[in-house]
Amino acid sequence: MFYAGLARFYGWSHKEISEMPYSKAKKYWKAINVLQAREYLVDININNYHRFKTDSKKRFYSDLRKQAYPAHLEKRMDFEEFAKKVGMLNG
Repeated sequence: MFYAGLARFYGWSHKEISEMPYSKAKKYWKAINVLQAREYLVDININNYHRFKTDSKKRFYSDLRKQAYPAHLEKRMDFEEFAKKVGMLNG
């Protein structure tokens, strides 16, 4: 199950996993639950996005944008630009 889980989640081959030191592979194994939980929380928030008040929507969008485009990357668009593009705001 250990090899299968690493292969499925990270896309590694059996050979790649077996050549990795066990201590390193174990750290990646332990990270799977954390990463999946974070993804599930984002999914839950997206499913409930329509219920958010405007300030919560801005905060949620801003937090995701900061994670997707860290400070060292070019800024893409702010919340108002995004909201206009998806039809949330008129104008």
